[in-house]
Parts: sequence; C-alpha cells; structure tokens
Amino acid sequence: LINFIAPRIYETSGHIGSHKVAKQESLGLYRDIAGRRWADLRDKARDARRQSNAATDPNSVASAKDFYESFKKEFYCPNEKLVGGSAGGNNAGGSSWFICNPQGMPGAYKARQTKKRKGGLLGFGKVKQVCLIYTSKRTSTLGFEMALMNSFRGSDKCEIHVFAPGEISEATRSNANTNIHIHGWGFKESAVQTNPGSGEFKTFQETVKELGHVDRDIDLLVLDCVGCEWDVMKDLLPVTSGQPAVADGVGDIFQIVVNLYNKPPNADDLFQAMRLNNYATFHTM
Repeated sequence: LINFIAPRIYETSGHIGSHKVAKQESLGLYRDIAGRRWADLRDKARDARRQSNAATDPNSVASAKDFYESFKKEFYCPNEKLVGGSAGGNNAGGSSWFICNPQGMPGAYKARQTKKRKGGLLGFGKVKQVCLIYTSKRTSTLGFEMALMNSFRGSDKCEIHVFAPGEISEATRSNANTNIHIHGWGFKESAVQTNPGSGEFKTFQETVKELGHVDRDIDLLVLDCVGCEWDVMKDLLPVTSGQPAVADGVGDIFQIVVNLYNKPPNADDLFQAMRLNNYATFHTM
C-alpha cells in the first residue's frame, strides 16, 4: 500500500511567518498550521526526496515487499487518520485506509473553488459543487465510504463515487448514504480493448465524461483493483516531462491511495511519474 499527496512542498515560497503558507502549499488542505511548522515539514519532505531520488530496478530486489519498502515516507501528514477500521485494517479487504486530513477535504475544495472564482476561472455566486472522491473496490462493503462520510464536519460533505463491478448488493446500496453513488464498472487503461456491450470496465476518461465530471478536481482517489492500478495510473500521470496525460478531461487529483499488487518490470515508472508530478509519499505499508 502506498499513499500519495500533492502539496506544493517542492516549490519554494520563501515565507514562513503565517498560516497562509500552509494553506497555499497544501492546496487548502491545511489552514491552521503555523508557518514555521509547515516549513519544517516541507524541508523534511525535500530531504527525504533527495535521499530516495535514485530509481530502483524492480529486478534488483528479491520480492515485491522489498521493492515497495525501498520507497520511504516523504511527507509527515498532520491529522493522518485510519478511516473505516482499526490499526492494520488497510489489509482487511479494502474496508479501511489511511487518509491525510480527511476532515479538511471539503474545506480545501471550497477554498480552491473560491480562488478560481476570484481569478475569473469560475462564475460568481456560491460554490454549488462539493468535493469529489473516487473509490475503486474489490469488496462488497461500504464501511470505508460510510466512515469517511461520517468524518466530515457539520454540513461540509463530499460526493463519493464507488466503482465495483458486480460487487455491491442491493441491500448494501439501499443502506448507503445519499452522497455515496455506486457504479457497476471498474477501471481499465485506454489501450485495453473490451467488449463495448459488457459495461464492466471503462477508462478514467470515459468515466468522468459519463458522470459529468470532466475537468472536475478529485480530492481523493482510492485504487484497489488487483492489478488495474498499474495501467490506470499510466493513463492519469505522464512519465515524461512535458508529456500530457493520456486521460484527457480528468482534473487535478490531490490525494491518491493505491494498493499495489505484484512487481511488474515497469513498477518504478509509477513512482517516477509521481515524483515528476510533484506527489509526495505520506504512508507506506
């Protein structure tokens, strides 16, 4: 299991005196961290990045476990929470995951929308959309999603979309929170051809188009799909500087939790793509 977050901790601001720096560089996720403390977190992340910058050849280590353990935690996330279960639950069939400051996600989304509106990128008026969360599942439960929804404070909520081909029972669907939307397909990479009539798998770009989420930011993406993660991430993030992502129409993704399976020969490409796109590792397991 690897968790990534996309704060601008690798960009130099030069200011350490106020809470505004943390808000700006965490893309709204943290609004109450003093400037000096944030600067310390940022410097430690940069040091960790420098120490782990060398590519690791998947063929040079004996097991997948050894390979993943070679990628160390880079960013210490204040308010990191295990959502949906007890310690160790990340291996319990996808019912619980470590998330960076989950209660701050609705406010972070609103802050980014307000900034876009002031910059003339959105129309005036109140922010009508809510933050967006995608979870790809291999289990029939919604324990994580329900717990995540309950972690949001007051009226601040997020819209959670669950992708689980044939996994979720009607009874579970009927008991789900109204802000949890269940879809009967999983993800595949754009290069893979499937039967158009099956409806069991769609690309990320097909998904955002069908759901009306084109160019919408995604505050959290959870991928637990026993192998699809390698191919899906290849669509979402370019592995070469200046190269566009394959998945056209997908907005920014601010936090990614991905359960990795096996150790394909190109496994290091995922980590290099994350670094190229300024993601930081905040949890490994």
